[in-house]
Amino acid sequence: GVVGSALELPFTDASYSVVVSCDMLEHLPAGQRQAAVAEMLRVCGGCLLLGFPSGADAWRTYQDLASKWGRNQPAWLREHLEFGLPEVDEVAGWLEQAGWQVRCQWYESVAEHAARIWWERSGWQRWTSYLAACLWGPWLIRREKPLSTGDPLRVLLSATPPNFPSGGG
Repeated sequence: GVVGSALELPFTDASYSVVVSCDMLEHLPAGQRQAAVAEMLRVCGGCLLLGFPSGADAWRTYQDLASKWGRNQPAWLREHLEFGLPEVDEVAGWLEQAGWQVRCQWYESVAEHAARIWWERSGWQRWTSYLAACLWGPWLIRREKPLSTGDPLRVLLSATPPNFPSGGG
């Protein structure tokens, strides 16, 4: 493994054809997010995929969870509340300003997220979820459907550089 900072990735320019960041931006202070996205663009030679919770519905969900759990909040939730959530339009704007083509797809609703959190809050469910993700994660991800109903919580931004072959992002 490689240990590094999202603000100074230890890789050369365009060293990866695909760069993926899932649920990371909301764990950085808001003032560092644009630099982290720029750093991912620097090492990406093809397609950048950014997944993160965003928007008023997501923010309300995390505030409700914090109220419900009180002092038993997990570290990830405390960071969400301390740093705030990335705004999808702002992050997409950074990518577009860099000249990248951006597609946006909402893929998890508040209700789906709440069900997943409930399932993973206790011991045996947490380990079962981890094992299932290891064994069947890629298969399940390929079958994930775009959000069609419900309040949106999580977004996937897919970005490709200018003149990237069609179908690449």
